[in-house]
Amino acid sequence: MELNVMAQDPQFSQVYAAPLYLNPALSGNTGQDRVAFTNRRQWMGLGNGYLNYAASYDHNFRKQRMGIGFTVLKDQAGIHGLQFMEYAGVVSKDINAGPMSGFRLGIKLAYTTRGFDRDKVLFWDQLYNGGGVSDSPSPFLFDKVNYFDSGAGLLYYTSKLWGGINVNHLNRPDQSFMNQQSRLPMKFTLHAGAVIPLKKPGEHFTQTTLKPVIIYKFQQDWDQLDIGAYIQDRSLRFGLWYRGLPVRKKGEPDYRNNDAFVFMFGAEIAEQLQLGYSYDMTISHLSARSGGSHEISLIFEWPRQTKKHSHRAAVPCPRF
Repeated sequence: MELNVMAQDPQFSQVYAAPLYLNPALSGNTGQDRVAFTNRRQWMGLGNGYLNYAASYDHNFRKQRMGIGFTVLKDQAGIHGLQFMEYAGVVSKDINAGPMSGFRLGIKLAYTTRGFDRDKVLFWDQLYNGGGVSDSPSPFLFDKVNYFDSGAGLLYYTSKLWGGINVNHLNRPDQSFMNQQSRLPMKFTLHAGAVIPLKKPGEHFTQTTLKPVIIYKFQQDWDQLDIGAYIQDRSLRFGLWYRGLPVRKKGEPDYRNNDAFVFMFGAEIAEQLQLGYSYDMTISHLSARSGGSHEISLIFEWPRQTKKHSHRAAVPCPRF
């Protein structure tokens, strides 16, 4: 017997601060070595919200036009100690389509461990005996499962725009704790963006750019749209996003997927070290009771890009 899965994968507001999670084709896309870390605390006003951590390293091989990377993702949810750890390796290959454009193909192979604290699970009969020991037979055969996962992504880019697709859970792994199959549905992510100069490069000031971006995700019956823009001026970056999909769903006339407005700020706080902070202002039915969501990211890239390589085509994604 196979059960439907109603949960979704973790998500980050600063999606480009976790590039290998967004799309494995972004591995090595900066032409430099890069270490990235993101910490997200979601809905802490509800007592026990969601905690997400993502850490990654990726490297670009210029001569082979390839990128490799490694990423670790941790998700912790709710009061029952439900959490998972994903360890993944990614590889990307750049296929040049012109002097300033190209395609990138990426593949991800991951090992995941998922578990929960059985002692924190509350059964129905415990509600009647004051929280004592449950006499009900446990439906769980395991409190930890391990499985392999896979994904693939494709990216097209020029010096002024980019667009890509990522498909996760290609092998639809079974994550069930019971003697029944619970296969993860494939998750699709489409993302795109562009670079619009707001000032022409001059002798006495740095170019200011606007980067509108859009991300659409869907997984089985769930979907979501993120749309927003970044403004970058010298070492400072500002962003504003809307997350949701405020349209009627078939069979659910009263449903509105209004999630949050996201405010972002980023800065280069030291040479080649970038800090990002974002706050999700919840606009769903949870409203202010959720406490919103806070997210912090750190990215370090080295060595510094030289003029010798500045003409090489690179994906012009936001740097935080």
